[in-house]
Amino acid sequence: MEIIALRKKILAPGYVGSAFINLEGLHTYSSKKRMIQDLGWNTIMQSLFNEEIDSVEIKSSSLYKSYENLISNDKKENENFIRTYKINQSIGLYLDANIYMFHLFPKGSISTDIVPWYYSDGQIYLGDTWWEKDEEIIESFQTLSVLEFYERYKGWAFSDKRLF
Repeated sequence: MEIIALRKKILAPGYVGSAFINLEGLHTYSSKKRMIQDLGWNTIMQSLFNEEIDSVEIKSSSLYKSYENLISNDKKENENFIRTYKINQSIGLYLDANIYMFHLFPKGSISTDIVPWYYSDGQIYLGDTWWEKDEEIIESFQTLSVLEFYERYKGWAFSDKRLF
């Protein structure tokens, strides 16, 4: 199972796609490199992800350093990112004491591939992990019905609980 870095920031549904269309204007970008040359990282990050970065180059920014810090150690999260199991192109699961499902902006376009991490446009609390291992929870998520999963992991207890 692939583990991804997910930004601790929920964007509005469809935000990145719409922002990319607005950002392009009359110009169509066929490569990330060209878009970065024309617009610069600050404009791209602000326009696409509503992010302020503290550097002209993304790799020099504190946000990027936070991403690198997460992927270079065994922590599940830091102040900006969480490690999430990528179930498929649009679903991620975050497991700590609780189980959260995230709807991911799928990779595969210039707008979403511009940064190495993922963004989400929604999260939902699914239950508590209790004493089960991550692999068991992921298997249950993929094989049980929604009702069976909620019953097993007590997802009905705090249906409005949010991670961030």
